[in-house]
Amino acid sequence: MRHARRTERRKATGRRDRLRRSSGAAIGRTRDRGTARTVRARSERTRRGEGAGGKHEQGGAQRSGKESRCGALGLMAKKKIDANMVADWFLSHVDRQSGDSITHLKLQKLVYYAQAWFLANFNKPIFNEDVQAWAHGPVVPSLWKRFKDSGWDALPPPTTHRILDGKIEEFLKAVLDEYGKFEAKFLEEMTHQELPWKKTRGNLPVHARCNATIPKEMMRDFYGKKIKKTWKGPILPS
Repeated sequence: MRHARRTERRKATGRRDRLRRSSGAAIGRTRDRGTARTVRARSERTRRGEGAGGKHEQGGAQRSGKESRCGALGLMAKKKIDANMVADWFLSHVDRQSGDSITHLKLQKLVYYAQAWFLANFNKPIFNEDVQAWAHGPVVPSLWKRFKDSGWDALPPPTTHRILDGKIEEFLKAVLDEYGKFEAKFLEEMTHQELPWKKTRGNLPVHARCNATIPKEMMRDFYGKKIKKTWKGPILPS
């Protein structure tokens, strides 16, 4: 078992290194054990709610190092990608044979981190739809409408899977390698400790309803700092 885990970690590291070499993209690591313990402790205290977002809630670039290696990706996609396509990719690539699964809550967080790290790396969103700062963490409204009746159940694979650009798939694999190993509530609490969700909600209590949009610039700048990339000017169109 330990050998298998070491092998999988080496494969994941290799995929991240290939992504970095081919495109200049980087995914921040989640190695802070102190933070992990805090997240797990808080997660156990907040294991309640009504699903991924709770009930429906109302209410020129510069970068450190060499410039604009993202051009190697052809700006990543030949055709428009939407949030549902990203979600379907994650649902199609979870390792179900080993017992892994993805709930609605976990899917929302994977899609959020895909958007966040894409913005951080390339100064453009992977999809255009806004992400909102709901009580249970960042939520894409169209995904909530699609999966709102799933509760805490594992989501099935999509009936159809649209093939994405190879570099996009490589990027999403890196996100899945980094975040797919965590439980949904862990990912929720992780987002609760990060500035984009916290600042967007302001002084609202943790479980208060909120449908405020997390600014893409805030996501870009916060996660960009983690990989030493600094952007100036407006975000590019997807």
